[in-house]
Amino acid sequence: MGTENGKVLILNGRSGKIETVFDFNDEVSKATGDYVAVHPIRAALALGEIEGDGQVELVVGSTSSHYLAVEGKTLRRIWHQQLPVKSSRTTPAMGPVLGRFDDDDLPDILLVSNAKLQVIRGSAERNNAKQTFWLFDVPGDDELVTPATLADLNKDGAVDVFIGTRNGTLLCFDGADGEVLAEIANEANPIVSPILIADLNSDGLNDLLFMRKDGNIYRVQTTSPLAKNDVVWGQAFADAGHTCLYRYQPPQPTTSNVLTATFGCLLLFAGGLTYMGRQKREKTIRQNQSHAY
Repeated sequence: MGTENGKVLILNGRSGKIETVFDFNDEVSKATGDYVAVHPIRAALALGEIEGDGQVELVVGSTSSHYLAVEGKTLRRIWHQQLPVKSSRTTPAMGPVLGRFDDDDLPDILLVSNAKLQVIRGSAERNNAKQTFWLFDVPGDDELVTPATLADLNKDGAVDVFIGTRNGTLLCFDGADGEVLAEIANEANPIVSPILIADLNSDGLNDLLFMRKDGNIYRVQTTSPLAKNDVVWGQAFADAGHTCLYRYQPPQPTTSNVLTATFGCLLLFAGGLTYMGRQKREKTIRQNQSHAY
C-alpha cells in the first residue's frame, strides 16, 4: 500500500506486519535528479507479471503523475515515466491499471494523469521494457477526473478504456489503437464517480453506470454483449484480489452446469456406496447372530 509521504509498505499477508518499505521518493529522485519533491501515493498499486519472467511486478503512481514499475522480489526499478499534469483545483487519485491491449500473453499498463493517457506494453525485453502502445492528450482546458475502467466493449480482444472528464464527457477509447469509440457529453453536469460496467437488467448487454454532479446515478445502455472477460467494477477493485489486474471472468453457465451435475453425480455415487456398505454390514451382523443361536 502507498502512503501520503511517498512510501510503499509491503505487508505480510498472514500476520499483517510490515516486511519491506519501498521509498518511492528516493527511486523517483534517482530517475529525475530532483531530491526535494515528495510524491504522495493515494491510488491503488497494480500487480502483475509484466515482464513474463514468472514473477509479480509492481506499478506505482503518485499524485504528481510519476510512475514506477519495479520487480516485486528485488524492488529493482524497471522503468520510470512522468505524465504531464494540468493545474487543477483538485488532484484526483488516479493509479495505474493493467489490462491486455494487444494479443500477447503479458498484461499492459495504462498510465493516467488529468492531462494524458499512455499505454505501455508489457515486455519481456529488458533492454526495451518501456514501449509506448498509444497516447491520448486531453485537449483544451478539459481534464480527466475519474479513475479508468477497462472492458472489451467492441469484442476485438483488446480492453477498451472508459474515463470521465471535468467538462462532463464520458470517453470510451479503443484499447487496440487509442481511437475514441464513443463520447457522451454534458458540460453542465460533470461525472464525479468511476464508470462501472455490468449487465444491469439481464438483457445480455453491457450497461454503463456512473454518477454526475447533480447527485443522480445514470445508466447508459450499450449494444455490447456480455462476455466472459467483462469487468463489472472500477479500477480500484479490478479483480477479486484487488490488484488492479484485468482478469475477472464471470462464471460460464455451461461450465457451471457441468460442474454442478458432476458434483451431484459424485454425491449420489458416494451416497450409494455408503448405503450398500451399510446394508452389507447389517446382513453380515444378522448372519453372525443367527449362527450364534
